[in-house]
Amino acid sequence: MARSGIKRTSKLAQLSAEMEYLLSVPQRITSPEALVKARTTVKKSQAVIKPQYKKTAEQLQALEKLVSQASVPAQVSIQSDNQTQIDIYKVGRYQPFQHKELSLRPGSYTVVGSREGYRDVRRQLNIKLGQSRVQLAIQCVELI
Repeated sequence: MARSGIKRTSKLAQLSAEMEYLLSVPQRITSPEALVKARTTVKKSQAVIKPQYKKTAEQLQALEKLVSQASVPAQVSIQSDNQTQIDIYKVGRYQPFQHKELSLRPGSYTVVGSREGYRDVRRQLNIKLGQSRVQLAIQCVELI
């Protein structure tokens, strides 16, 4: 009986530590790898944690909320000058446009505008958890 209790509590302690780590810095979960780990932790925890384990049940509830927020994309509105090519690293390359709407998950994105004969422009786009709409203007205006 004692051995089964040790197994059960050590598994709970490990899951609690994993959840605490993920909850300690919520922005961390915006990376694809961390989101997969968080989803895996949620599934493992749901199978083990019972309502009477108050602390771990609260952690699980908070992590479930965080995972759902990290999974909801924000609407990103990008304004340009119809002459600048836009690259969003790890998303794609876009030919010149005036206005573009994208759906991007929370996280940090590097946006680069380039145009022949002009200095490239680099912007950091940070989409926070729970943010529903983001606007960005990017165009190359400085001649080389």
